[in-house]
Order: sequence, then structure tokens, then C-alpha cells
Amino acid sequence: RRVLFRSDRKLEVANETLEKAKAEAALVEVELRRSEVEVEAIVDRRKKDEALLASGSIPPKEMEKIQHELGSLDRRQKELEEVELEVMERSDLAEAEITRQTSDLAGLETIKSELENRLGQLVAQLESEIEVKKNERQELAPKIPAELLDLYEKVREKNAGIGAVRLVGDT
Repeated sequence: RRVLFRSDRKLEVANETLEKAKAEAALVEVELRRSEVEVEAIVDRRKKDEALLASGSIPPKEMEKIQHELGSLDRRQKELEEVELEVMERSDLAEAEITRQTSDLAGLETIKSELENRLGQLVAQLESEIEVKKNERQELAPKIPAELLDLYEKVREKNAGIGAVRLVGDT
């Protein structure tokens, strides 16, 4: 039963660890989505500016300003894409951790189930043996003098159910 209790505790810890891994993965996912949205905003801005340049309908001074902005957008997009790659790596690690924790949890649940089955078998076996011993006792009790049986029961009550023991040697 102690082993079963320890396996329950291990299952609790594994569940807590899995929940933490899932929470971390969710945070990373939010960060990834935010990064993707920022990159999309820059791409949309670039398309708009490039279309404006391609139209040729803007003054040269404005054209120079847009070209400068496109350079800034390129740099910012590269920075954000680097961040996005880092976040994707963290996301992959978080998902791998969830997979590992899920596998560990499944293994622990299997072990616990096996322990419970084995414990059930042992308890059934002990109950069967107890029943056999009770039947043997009922068969023998009438053959023992009443006063000796009464003394045995009194000793047994005082000694937590032990009324007689095998003597070995002089003790």
C-alpha cells in the first residue's frame, strides 16, 4: 500500500508538471501569434508603400521618404522574423516537453494500475487464506477444553490478536 501511495504522489507531481508545461506552451503560443501579427502588419505596410511607389503618382520628395521607410520596414521585419524563429523554437521545445510529460504520466498510470491489480490479487489471496484458517479453527475449537479456549481468547485480546506463538529453543 505504501508503494501505491508513492505512485499516487508521483502521479500528482506528473500531472502538475504536465499542467505547467501546457501553460508554458500556451504562453509561447500567444507570443508566437503576436509576433506573426506584427510581421503581417509590416508586410501589409510594405505592400502599400511599394504600390504607392509603383504608381509613380507621388512627388520625388515623398518617394524618397517612402523608400527610406521601406528600408526601415525591412530591418524591422528581419528583427521580428528572428524573434519569431526563437519563439517557434521555444514552442517546439514546449510541445516536446508536453509529449514527454504525457508519456511519463501514461507510464505512471500503467504502473499504478498494475500495482492496484496486484494488491487486489494479494488481498483476495489473504482473505481466502484467512477463511481457510477460520474454518480450521472452527473444526478444532470443539476439541479443546473450554477453560483453555477461554484463556487463549483472553491472552489474544491482550496481545492484539495473538493468543499463542511457536516456541523455539528455550524461549
